[in-house]
Amino acid sequence: MKRVFGTLLFGLGVVFIVLAVGLPLYVAPAVTKLPYDLEPTSSLVVAKNVTFLDVDTGKATTPMGNLESLTEVVPQKKKTNNLQSQFQDNAVVWSVYTTTWRTDTKKVISKGSTELALERVSGAAVNWKDAWADDPSNKVNFSGQVYKFPFHTEKKDYPFWDPQLGNSNFPAKFQGVDTVKGMEVYRFEQTVPMTKLQAKPEQIAFLTSQFAPAGTTGGEMWYSNTRTFWVEPTTGQYLNLRERRNMELRWSGGMQTLLKGDFVYADSTVDKAVETAGSNKSLINTVRLYAPIGLGAGGLLFMIVGAVLARSPGVRRSRHAADSEYLD
Repeated sequence: MKRVFGTLLFGLGVVFIVLAVGLPLYVAPAVTKLPYDLEPTSSLVVAKNVTFLDVDTGKATTPMGNLESLTEVVPQKKKTNNLQSQFQDNAVVWSVYTTTWRTDTKKVISKGSTELALERVSGAAVNWKDAWADDPSNKVNFSGQVYKFPFHTEKKDYPFWDPQLGNSNFPAKFQGVDTVKGMEVYRFEQTVPMTKLQAKPEQIAFLTSQFAPAGTTGGEMWYSNTRTFWVEPTTGQYLNLRERRNMELRWSGGMQTLLKGDFVYADSTVDKAVETAGSNKSLINTVRLYAPIGLGAGGLLFMIVGAVLARSPGVRRSRHAADSEYLD
């Protein structure tokens, strides 16, 4: 009986060893990719005492007040599935909608939408000919990180997409290690210096008619931003985000601020991000590290104990004793 039990225990140990090897090799890669069935997510950004552009019935003003901005990410499961022959199982399609409103009047002051493809592991934009911004007819060649950092983010600089400039020329630079709500994060900062924007002529004409002296011809829009990201490195998720944005209308001899404010994640968004990142990090670490170590140690122990029992020396001694009694 001991030999049978030992054989079974040894076999179970072998199974545990196989699982210990297989989890990090085959299962872990699956949990460190953006899933096809990701549920829609949202994040709320708040800004106080912001100077912003408010256009109403053909009249533009730049009041100061508090703003809130909601970004909603909607994974396009069906479109992603239809494009897998092109993406070769390496990318997902997301639609992203952003709405910004005044907190006092609830008036919406801007809306935006984007559709793009992201590489499943790195989270970086992939070259997809149908990606667009603001309007499906406005095709955009996205590049760099856009809405998240890679799984297993490293302490290095990453190209990061700036929607105003339409490029990723200014990298998000690694600054150090911090904590957010007790969770370790990597802090990155992207500095976009004051840069001239490629604005539409009709937009410049309208704004100069509103803010510049009568008779002013020509004008330019300039923009700067300092983005700070607090990234949970195992998942690449933002736990917090801050943007210090500045936009100006300039003409010969004058300037008008169109936007100046400090935008940061709402507390509720930070709390939700910490909870989600914590769950995802635990799953990844369990599959990659804790479970393989536990299964490997358990499997080795079962194999040793099983081998000892399978040898069953006690049975042999009993048989020898029985033979002695018979001879007597």
